[in-house]
Amino acid sequence: MKNNAQVFLSAYMITAMVHLFCLAAQKEQAETISKILLMPFLIGYVIVSAGNTIKPALFLLIALLFSWAGDIILLNSGEDVYFMFGLASFLCAQIAYIFTFKKFSLKNTQRISGFYFVPFIIYATALFILVYPKLDTMLLPVALYTIIITLMGIAALARKGKTTSYSFQFVLIGAISFIVSDSLIAINKFYNSFNAASICIMLTYIVAQYLIATGCVLHLWQSKEN
Repeated sequence: MKNNAQVFLSAYMITAMVHLFCLAAQKEQAETISKILLMPFLIGYVIVSAGNTIKPALFLLIALLFSWAGDIILLNSGEDVYFMFGLASFLCAQIAYIFTFKKFSLKNTQRISGFYFVPFIIYATALFILVYPKLDTMLLPVALYTIIITLMGIAALARKGKTTSYSFQFVLIGAISFIVSDSLIAINKFYNSFNAASICIMLTYIVAQYLIATGCVLHLWQSKEN
């Protein structure tokens, strides 16, 4: 099972490298195809890794499916209506990730201090203040998305002590990478566009999805062994 899962993961990695190369080389058709293939390979990796115990991974698969839909919709991100639908799709993905992180946690009484959540809140607030002047009609959608993705990061951090160290670290770093990726989108669209924005956004996004999926799979495998 793990060998079969590795096939999907390798396909994801190869597709990711091809996609980043196509972005740099401005090969639009290959860039589009490779982007569309990313999430299906990761979904296959999770399904094969879960095996007969697919039910615990349901919210993870939902998150990846909404991410896939968001990837496809944002291929037309030049138009505001597509950006709005793409944002809504990723909003659903972030909500599904919050439920995923709660599901992929051992049920115990250990809780970390709320003090550790403060950096997420400060960062989200600072970013929102930065892009606020140019949000216009996107004010409420961006504000809502900022809140939800911040809660996603907090949910990842709240797994500390409730899973294996590797699973915790993978998911947390993945969540942070996702926040960075979306921050770059916001900065590029609403504050100041910058060179290599697409490459930076996709690199952090690809790393984020890989780390989150792998971290959850590690927790799932550990649960099976126990």
